[in-house]
Amino acid sequence: MYNIPLYFRNFSSNRELFEGFNNYSINFSTIEEKIYANIMERVVPENVTLLVTVKKEDIHSQNNIFTQGFIPLNGKEKEFKALCLDDDQINFINNTKPGHWLTLANPGTGKSVILLSKAYRLLMFNKSYKILITCFNRNLCSHHTMFSELSGLKNDNLHLLRFHQMVFILLDEYHINYSWINECGSTEQQLEKAAEILNSHIDSGKIKPIFDAIFIDEVQLFDPLWISICYKLLKNKKESYFDLYGDLNQCVRSAKLKGKASWQDKKYVNLNWQGRTRYLNKNYRNSMIINEYIKNMIFEFNQTLDGYGAEVLNDIVDLKSKSVKKGKHKVLVIDTSQSSLQKRVVSLVKQVHEKWKADYNEIAILFPASQLETKYIKYFPLNWITEGLSNEGIEYSLLFGEQKVSLMNAGGVVLSTVDSALGLDFKHVILCGVNYWSYYWPYNAMPVKLSDESLTEGKYKNVAIDYFTEIGRKVYSACSRAKSGLIIINDLDESSPVQRILKPKGGKEYYDEK
Repeated sequence: MYNIPLYFRNFSSNRELFEGFNNYSINFSTIEEKIYANIMERVVPENVTLLVTVKKEDIHSQNNIFTQGFIPLNGKEKEFKALCLDDDQINFINNTKPGHWLTLANPGTGKSVILLSKAYRLLMFNKSYKILITCFNRNLCSHHTMFSELSGLKNDNLHLLRFHQMVFILLDEYHINYSWINECGSTEQQLEKAAEILNSHIDSGKIKPIFDAIFIDEVQLFDPLWISICYKLLKNKKESYFDLYGDLNQCVRSAKLKGKASWQDKKYVNLNWQGRTRYLNKNYRNSMIINEYIKNMIFEFNQTLDGYGAEVLNDIVDLKSKSVKKGKHKVLVIDTSQSSLQKRVVSLVKQVHEKWKADYNEIAILFPASQLETKYIKYFPLNWITEGLSNEGIEYSLLFGEQKVSLMNAGGVVLSTVDSALGLDFKHVILCGVNYWSYYWPYNAMPVKLSDESLTEGKYKNVAIDYFTEIGRKVYSACSRAKSGLIIINDLDESSPVQRILKPKGGKEYYDEK
């Protein structure tokens, strides 16, 4: 419109944006970090992440007369604060290139933040791009959607969907009948059939590639076929963006425990990752103390696996990330009995709230499963915990099961299985109900005590090893959800081999047994 040259410049960091304002009366170099971050959230939202602060329980409306469009405060509101990404993260985001790329990292290294920021950045420069962000976990997808909306980056061309959610949307859109899969047994088997149906129709050409970029979060949970389907849905393989993000230590689904990651399966994913694999090594989530405890726990776990002759994934088996957060709370590993589990959990929730000055909605209680019931075993951690919290008048929310709520609407203490919490983080985590991991299922779906003998000899040795491997990865996943405080309530038998994971020989200075 104007006959003047137009120039663009890439900034190496956010603060560079304020250079050149020195002649103004406002001193931008001394601007408050909180205000600065809020400004940047509006200027370059892809270089900023949002964090939930405490629920505003002290805010109440004192006016009973509301004008049209006015929404009264009810004390359940949550506050969010902006946090600028550092130069390393911004450089990683700026280095977004077409083609297939794999990013491996441990929890807390900002995988999801970088993934979202890359997608936003692509969309801001190519508004016609059709971009998919997909993952396996429902709560993680809800988390991505929530922050996309809060950041003002929601766009009709940005699709945030769980993988199987996307599968059914495409089958419906192309009027493909899949009702017969309801007779295929378990829900997992039905989902497998749905993916196979979609794959066959992509191969036949009935379903066309539709995306310019696809980002997969927690890819270690994906079956090879799912990765293949995503790749096939890209319009132009050379010009499209195919970014995978994962953590091998969190391969918690048993299909991934055979010594090879899903993206390495050449039958489905015939892509060469040499020179296309990147690593994130800075931990922004866990305190240094929690990070060091987890390092020692992972080392002990891998040593134990090696002693049992088990296969260990050879890409990343140790925690390589370094924490940037100092911490003041040691990890607590507290022995208790099943009969005292309820009392212990409630007491510790109150202790974290009162002594550690944490709001209830900053506390998460995680457990392997809600219950275990057979003719001889009666183990109901969820019932015991919810009853105990209710008796004390402590509000709580479930992130799983029939009574689950979205993360955005969760109030009070969060209760979740370890699997449902994947990809999420909480200021304080209490891991309990671990006696569930005292058993494995070798035959007829009947649990049998896990022991050193079962892991070293006998007909079902390989089943026991696979299950023990899965336990170790789930303990790791659960502990890495904690930012500032981690408490493990241990009601395992003293002879359980899982004790070695919870109480590593090394690193005793990072945790206390009480």
